[in-house]
This record gives sequence, structure tokens and C-alpha cells, in this order.
Amino acid sequence: MPPNPDTMAPDPGDDSMFRRFFQRNPTNFSSSGLPDILRPRRESMLQRLKETMPPVERLRSSEDELTVADAKKILRVLQIEKLKAKLRSSSKNRVLYDEFVELCVEECLNRDQGLELAKALDHSGDVIVLGNVVFLKPQQG
Repeated sequence: MPPNPDTMAPDPGDDSMFRRFFQRNPTNFSSSGLPDILRPRRESMLQRLKETMPPVERLRSSEDELTVADAKKILRVLQIEKLKAKLRSSSKNRVLYDEFVELCVEECLNRDQGLELAKALDHSGDVIVLGNVVFLKPQQG
């Protein structure tokens, strides 16, 4: 004879949230077998993921922007290349340091930048500075 449910002690898991959550009830589950809370509503999961990603325009715009520092670097490279071409086309192989600095200042239109340009050419090996003499074409020996 089966036990009487009214006289049985209640199962300790009967009132728990765990048991209620996993209880198979047709109102809690759809035909797909997933609870309603886990099913996407009116939009695909891909759409939800796209919404969480930042817009592509914002990402691209930060890469395409030219900062002031970048513009200064480009200007400096152009000044150096222009001065190097001017020095290569010169008929002189060597000049005094003061004359070399004046050539650099003419290119930059600023004495401080001209001095920096002269130092950069010396450090890069495009010219050789020995004392008060600057060799403009060190590759010719």
C-alpha cells in the first residue's frame, strides 16, 4: 500500500527556490525548452551584442585625427628633408659652424628651432661637426 501524502513528513527541498526554479511547468517553459527569461525578446542576440560595442565611427575617428604633436613631427621631418636637399645641392663641402646654423635658421625661421635642427643633423650623421667646421657631405669623404 502506498504511503498517504497527508501523513508524510514534508521533503526539506519542497519549499526551496532551487526546486521551484527547476520544476518543469508548461507555463514556465516555451516550446524551445528555455525559460522565458533566458529567451531573447524581439531582437537577436547579435543585435544585443552590437549595442554593447562602441560605435565604429568613434573608433575610426580617433585613429584618423591628426594631433598637434603629430603635425609638429611631420613639419620637422619636412624641414630636415628640405635642408638636407639644400645641403646636397650646395657646391661647398664644408662651411663654418655659424654659417651652417644660419642655413638651419633660414629653413625654420626661428633661431631656437634652427639650432635644434642643426643638432639633429649632426646626431643623425647627415653632417659632421668637428669644432668650428661642418662637413656638409660626409658620404663624399
